[in-house]
Amino acid sequence: ANPKEINMSLKYTVQANRLKNDGSCYARVKRQKLVTEKRFIELLKRETALEEFDLRIALEKAQATILDRLLEGDAVQTPLGIFHLTAKGGMASKKDFFDPQENEGQYLVINYRPTSHMKKAVGDFDDLEKIKSTIPKPIIHEMVSREGEDQDGFAVGQLVSIYGEDMVFDDEQEDEGVY
Repeated sequence: ANPKEINMSLKYTVQANRLKNDGSCYARVKRQKLVTEKRFIELLKRETALEEFDLRIALEKAQATILDRLLEGDAVQTPLGIFHLTAKGGMASKKDFFDPQENEGQYLVINYRPTSHMKKAVGDFDDLEKIKSTIPKPIIHEMVSREGEDQDGFAVGQLVSIYGEDMVFDDEQEDEGVY
């Protein structure tokens, strides 16, 4: 179905870019809900003459076929787009082996590139609605070592100061507090 035909708007919020900390902002799409696999199949059933069992089997077979071909090193073009694998993680030299089972930090990633039709449909979609941002509280702005060192991370048991908004806890709750 064409998004224009079902009269929906895409909701978004404007968020402060806390990584740059320069006052800049970015738009974030507000996800309304997760369409579960069961609901997805119900929607497909409504739009086709196929029964739930047939749709489920076809989707399971498509998934197994895509996975099989990816693990053979192929890129797979489907009506939804192209799937392919990439290897992530570094090695010390060209003599090293890529082995995610043995080397922490090495892993395979499934990549997806949508069809040009899907990209165009999203690019042409213009029914956007800005909504008020609801940021979950508390918000942590900064964590600083109490040991006076500049560092990239913190060790277990290290004393740190945490700065932010609504940094309160209920000492009656077991899962809240300072540990």
